[in-house]
Amino acid sequence: YNEERSQFMAGESDFAEYMNDVLRKLQEIGCAGAMLWCFADYSPDLYDKPPCDESKHERNFGIIRSDGTIKPHALVCRDFIATNPKINKNPSYYNNLLSLSEQSLTIESYYQNPKQNSILLYEQYLEKYNNFYKNNNNN
Repeated sequence: YNEERSQFMAGESDFAEYMNDVLRKLQEIGCAGAMLWCFADYSPDLYDKPPCDESKHERNFGIIRSDGTIKPHALVCRDFIATNPKINKNPSYYNNLLSLSEQSLTIESYYQNPKQNSILLYEQYLEKYNNFYKNNNNN
């Protein structure tokens, strides 16, 4: 704060397209829901007050504009909900995640010792991605 800085803010139509993709992907991988932040944009009358004075991105988080009109991503959410989406009980995502293990965990074997298997998978994840970043870091 108290320093000049630039802030990227995507346009409403870009965000609507992104939300469309994200909601479908979340359903595909078995998520039970999603949360958007927040209900309405700040009124322009508050733009000169914290947090809006320095955090311009805070001004427009809503699904509803400050004038009460609905943003495109709210319509995307409405249309997605209208499809009556069901939770995917057997997403391929979990099988792909568990295949990271050298022990070839299945969902059933994972739940025989979930704490230890979570630790094992997380260690493998860290090793895989630390190696990736180390090998792809040009510094």
